[in-house]
Amino acid sequence: MPDTSPPSLGASVRAMVQGLANARDRQLADAVALLDALPDRGSADALIEPLRKRVAGLRPRRPLTFCRLLFSPLDPLIVPARGWRASAPTIPRTALPPLAETVRSVLGPEAGPIEALIKGHSIQDAATVAQAGERLWPQAGRILSDVPPPVRWNHTGLPLAAYPPMARRIGAVLSRLDALETLVIDAGLGRAPIDPDCVLAILRLASEQEPEAQPMMTTLLLARLPQASRMLGASTGEQGSRDDTTLREAGDQAMAVLLDQLEAPGTMATQLGRGDLVQSADQVRRWALLLREAEAIGPREQQARLRLLRRRLDEACRARFAAGLVADLVGKLVAPAPDPAMIDAWEHTARGLRAFETEARGLGGGSAYDALLREAADTVRDLPVRGAMRPVTRVRLVEILTGPESALAMVR
Repeated sequence: MPDTSPPSLGASVRAMVQGLANARDRQLADAVALLDALPDRGSADALIEPLRKRVAGLRPRRPLTFCRLLFSPLDPLIVPARGWRASAPTIPRTALPPLAETVRSVLGPEAGPIEALIKGHSIQDAATVAQAGERLWPQAGRILSDVPPPVRWNHTGLPLAAYPPMARRIGAVLSRLDALETLVIDAGLGRAPIDPDCVLAILRLASEQEPEAQPMMTTLLLARLPQASRMLGASTGEQGSRDDTTLREAGDQAMAVLLDQLEAPGTMATQLGRGDLVQSADQVRRWALLLREAEAIGPREQQARLRLLRRRLDEACRARFAAGLVADLVGKLVAPAPDPAMIDAWEHTARGLRAFETEARGLGGGSAYDALLREAADTVRDLPVRGAMRPVTRVRLVEILTGPESALAMVR
């Protein structure tokens, strides 16, 4: 019988991680950077699991590794190993490194150009992730669909029997990512109508490749386009057909997974802290839409849970907005000699704040966002006149933050 016990960490690393609960922010950030640099993280991910919410608040730049690149589009499916069930359309976190190493092993020298492309970049570098992912994900889909011998599966803490079905499901999903991405782009992040035929085609093609992949693909679909959930409840063929039942069951599973993920401690803070404010605004839009869809089609006894999730999301949004305002804008306004790139960064952040506020105020707390934006505009307006910021830049930032009337008042 193969050894399925997880590897042990060195005593010094284990002691460091276990002492992080009371560590200062700088110490925690340094520890995370040290763990990111380890060639084999082992069970460190499980040890820092309780601290993910706090780490997210620090918003460290996480290196873009081969493993992170491979699983970045599957993030909504990843769960702690302790809560994983073989029947669920999810992936246990401890399985990620062995699966990535399995793919890299099969790729051989072909992995070199991909790793060279991501070297020195972080997971926040969306353009690099997309460019490198286009090279990796289709190949990884084919590799895992063939279920090659796993590399270091004993490091997962999972039975070997869990590997083949997991590999086939993930392979089928990775093979259909390009079609899903095209659908998301065509739908304009949920702002345009979705073609039901395209939705059903993506799900059925994944199912034809691997029947058990459909719930996993459906979960990714609803994570990106929550409004597609109603299509899964509608009849798509002969009334009462097996396909209809399978689609509805996949939709129910997917909605349950996404709500459980949203409810898990630290998920909201982690996701909102992962990208810039514009990316975070898109995530808020998807979550708010997911909750509205769940309220519309879910059972009555679920409504109290959804109201609680909405309140928690509102609180997480306010915290992310306030942190972004201070760390990404106000804290960086005073510069000895701001160059055009720095000014562009200020304006990008200001636009991100407004985009985030637009999506988040629908959850409640509109007056809080108004007050914070006014405070930021006042800070810009009150910077020393002889400071490095040019008047036109000052007026432009105030216009983005609080509107043209506030900016006009500055030049009267």
